[in-house]
Amino acid sequence: FDGLYFTNNSSGLLLSSIGVNGATMKKYLNHPEFFSALTQLKPQLVILWFGTNESYSNYTPENFKNDLIQMQSKIKSSISNVSILVITPPLSLLKNHESNTVLNHYSDGIISLMKEYHFAVLPVFEFLKQKGGMSFLKKEQLIAKDNVHYTRKGYTYLAQLIFNGLQVKPKM
Repeated sequence: FDGLYFTNNSSGLLLSSIGVNGATMKKYLNHPEFFSALTQLKPQLVILWFGTNESYSNYTPENFKNDLIQMQSKIKSSISNVSILVITPPLSLLKNHESNTVLNHYSDGIISLMKEYHFAVLPVFEFLKQKGGMSFLKKEQLIAKDNVHYTRKGYTYLAQLIFNGLQVKPKM
């Protein structure tokens, strides 16, 4: 797992992205290099954003929940005092242009585990549904023609949602 690291000589923020396009949570769980990289980076916050790739690979909601539990456990055992933020998957359609309902189950699963496993959740899936779902994404030209990937404008929109979500103080 190679990654992208932004550094400078000032103290403060180190941004690292060790994501791999097309990878599923299971792939990360099966590669100790991922956890070694996290241990070396010693992050204060780990953001996990899974779901889209799993939804296209017969990954059951139960398997998704179990893997998320295992992922957060491995992260917390690798790095003491780390905070974890899990982002619910964004909306997408199946190849036959039907709603990708598995994402709804994944999102519900993430939210149901939040309190028990002590991680924060940014509900992107729910937010996009409330904005109007796929109709909104298409009207605003945020989703690509394949109805899975997002346009440049769409990824910028998602990044802004995440940035704004990071500014919110958690409810206790």
